[in-house]
Amino acid sequence: MKKIKECIKSDKGSVTTVVLVTMLFFVVILSTAYMVTATLRKSQLKSEIAIRNTYEKDFDRINEILDSIERKDRRSNNT
Repeated sequence: MKKIKECIKSDKGSVTTVVLVTMLFFVVILSTAYMVTATLRKSQLKSEIAIRNTYEKDFDRINEILDSIERKDRRSNNT
C-alpha cells in the first residue's frame, strides 16, 4: 500500500496510474454492458422458444382443426 502511494505521488508513475485506472474503468463498463446484453438475449430466446412451442401445437393439429371447422360449417348450413 505504501509503495502504491509513493508511486502515485511520484511523477514517474502518475501516467501509468492514470492509464491503469482508465483501462480498469473501461473493462468494468464493457463487461457490465456485455452481461446485461447477454441476459437480455437469454430472456428473448426463452420467450421465442415458448412462443414457438405454443403456436406449433396448433400447427401440428391443423388437419383436426380444419375438419372440425368444416363439420361445424356443414351443420350450420344444414339447419
